[in-house]
Amino acid sequence: MPDLDFLLSKLRNATPIYVSIPNPRCLALDNHGYVVAIERSPAYIDRFNATNLTLINRTSIPISAQIWSLAFNNNAYYIGTDSNTIVVVDSNNLTMINTITSTYINNPRDIMFLDNGQTMVIASFGNNALLFFKQLDSTPGNYSYAYQKAVTHYPNPHGLWYVNDTFFYATVWYNNAVLSYTANSSDSTSWTEIVTINAESIGSTAGGSHVIIDECGRSWFVLEQYGIEIYDTVGNLIGNFSLKTSYFFHLLITDNYVLYLTDTLTGHAMKIDPNIKC
Repeated sequence: MPDLDFLLSKLRNATPIYVSIPNPRCLALDNHGYVVAIERSPAYIDRFNATNLTLINRTSIPISAQIWSLAFNNNAYYIGTDSNTIVVVDSNNLTMINTITSTYINNPRDIMFLDNGQTMVIASFGNNALLFFKQLDSTPGNYSYAYQKAVTHYPNPHGLWYVNDTFFYATVWYNNAVLSYTANSSDSTSWTEIVTINAESIGSTAGGSHVIIDECGRSWFVLEQYGIEIYDTVGNLIGNFSLKTSYFFHLLITDNYVLYLTDTLTGHAMKIDPNIKC
């Protein structure tokens, strides 16, 4: 869909499907084809039918901490908590199967996987670092701290977006920016950081939560109070998408530009289908 104006027109004229979620945060798609959401506090995992957002189940996570982030890998949900742990929940039977701890984890936000799951990356919001963990064996959630990369241009990394095993993006919350990271071939633990998008001119309120790169290479940057700002491959602002009385937090883009979003202002998740047949 290279015609962005046409796509945005279709999205703006679509009728969203809404479902209520208290304190919503991140979304994921799992091995059952469900749309999965988390509730910050109390801690719940909510799973929905991807077609109509009918609730499949709502499961309490038996922890006292608030939860901040959600990722899915190898039949397990990885959930970042404010007790500086990553809770691992089996996506088939919804039982807790592991808790990842490290003195280096400080207010974990987004979680991402490289090397077919052998490397887990955590955006450690509280100490301005990207943490790299190595998988010890095939047991879901069995990871050990390996090394970290300090975030140098701006503080408070938040969202992560995987491109390939040697290149990914990270957002920063307060400065509303997107950074890229390229692995240095001479050193497997060294990454070069570049500022690819600086959206501070959009507004001064923090909220650079997540970024998604679409099939045309455009960056959909979620800026909670300002909607979604869309940039081309060289960082030029080329469009935006928002809804009245909505603070978008997380975005998924699926086939034919069907969007799934969470809204922290009204406490909802939503599906927006532009009805584009490619």
